[in-house]
Amino acid sequence: AMPWKATDAMKERVSFVLEWERRWNEAQGGAVEMSELCRKQGVSRPTGYAWVKRFRDASHDLRAVKEKSRRPVSNPQAVGPEVKDWIVQARKLMPRACRRQCASTTGRPHACRIGRLAPCPGIE
Repeated sequence: AMPWKATDAMKERVSFVLEWERRWNEAQGGAVEMSELCRKQGVSRPTGYAWVKRFRDASHDLRAVKEKSRRPVSNPQAVGPEVKDWIVQARKLMPRACRRQCASTTGRPHACRIGRLAPCPGIE
C-alpha cells in the first residue's frame, strides 16, 4: 500500500469550496474560519480566498474552480497578418538576401522577427 493517497487537483478544489459552503451555511452567512480550513486542506490562504471568490462570483458553480489557463490574453510583440504577408513577399523577392538586408532595405519589421516568421528563403 502507498503511504499517501492519490488525488485529483479538481477534486481537491471542489471539496475545498464545498467544505467552505457547508461551514458558511452553518454560520448562516457569518464568518468562516478560513485559516483553519486552508490549513486542513493544505492550500495557502490567498489561494483559498481566490477559489471561494471565483465560486461565489459564478453563483456557486463548481466549474468556476477548475484550472485556469496561464497563457497571456495578448502578446504585445505579435505581428499582424499583413506584416507576415509582407515578410513572405520580401523573402520571395529577395531569396538570397539575409533577414537583416530585408529589414534594412525596407524599414519594416526588425530582423530577428523576420527570421522567426520566415526562417528559410524557400518559404511557401
